[in-house]
Amino acid sequence: MIKPLKEMSLEELWELFPIYLEEYNFQWKKWFLKEQKSLWKLLGNHALTIRHGGSTAVEGLVAKPTVDIFAEMDWEYPEEAVIQRLEHNGWILMTGGDWRASSRLLLGKGYTEHGFEEKVFHLHLRKNGDCPELYFRDYLRKHGETAAEYGKLKEKLSREYRHDRDGYTEAKGSFVKTYTEKGRKEFAPRYGYGSIEEYRGNKKELMPLLLLGDEQESMIHRYLEQGNVFVCLLDGKLVAECVVVDGEDSSSEIKNLAVFPEFQRLGCGKRLLNHVADQCAGKGKEWLYVGTGETRETLSFYESCGFVYSHRLKDFFLQYDPPVVDRGILLRDMIMLKKRLNISKNKRK
Repeated sequence: MIKPLKEMSLEELWELFPIYLEEYNFQWKKWFLKEQKSLWKLLGNHALTIRHGGSTAVEGLVAKPTVDIFAEMDWEYPEEAVIQRLEHNGWILMTGGDWRASSRLLLGKGYTEHGFEEKVFHLHLRKNGDCPELYFRDYLRKHGETAAEYGKLKEKLSREYRHDRDGYTEAKGSFVKTYTEKGRKEFAPRYGYGSIEEYRGNKKELMPLLLLGDEQESMIHRYLEQGNVFVCLLDGKLVAECVVVDGEDSSSEIKNLAVFPEFQRLGCGKRLLNHVADQCAGKGKEWLYVGTGETRETLSFYESCGFVYSHRLKDFFLQYDPPVVDRGILLRDMIMLKKRLNISKNKRK
């Protein structure tokens, strides 16, 4: 009779789930993206970011075929309802002891009493700003010679510690620590503590950032003073802004959203949108609008944040001089999107 996983000893688990490496597989990214979509729903508003980490996120690097996912959560300690929801959807809590008092949780998916399934995942639930592994990932992505050296080290250690996961992790610990710190020095505050606050300074001082979201300064002056400006900070460094104007009716409109290029694709824009939506809902607003150019990438971003098509402002961008070109596309009409707000909640919990 086969033992349930929870009844197996550590040695039995290591024997069942040995350390083995595979050449880089482009399917790993697809696995992550599909799982990420599911996790946004399971983790709900607690999730600030969900990112692909570990060796499977470094193109060309040999890796255990286990996709590591790092989710920054807006909690001080884990909420049991979230963990139960994950377990109900196939995740296994791997953190032992009193996990409710832990600031870091590890869950697994794809482990069975018969061995690995085809797709295996590790989900790391962390507090805001506590994902140093991503600095290591980015360093390997940029420095191919270091990634190659790491790959050779892993291949050597995988033979020595085939059935000893703790030994394998400990043996490569010094290498990982060294290049994590180098990554932090090179890329900080990319994965630092994220916070959102209303900007109380001179709004015009934000003009270099505002011009990334709206290329014509005269247009910005039309709404800047009447708008509320919220900024995203990473370890105290300003990296993004959002200007929102309240309408006289039950709606508000985002007039400007911009993230400095070096901090794009890190979740800052989505974090700002979520905060602004909650602020507007707290005022009793029912709808949040945003206007954007007709480019697939931009529309997809807003759709992923819960916005849907509302209407089209014909020839809106023709009033700009010079003409507005986004990703090689000459913009003409403004596409207005809308999101229904949950006015029963004044703030994210």
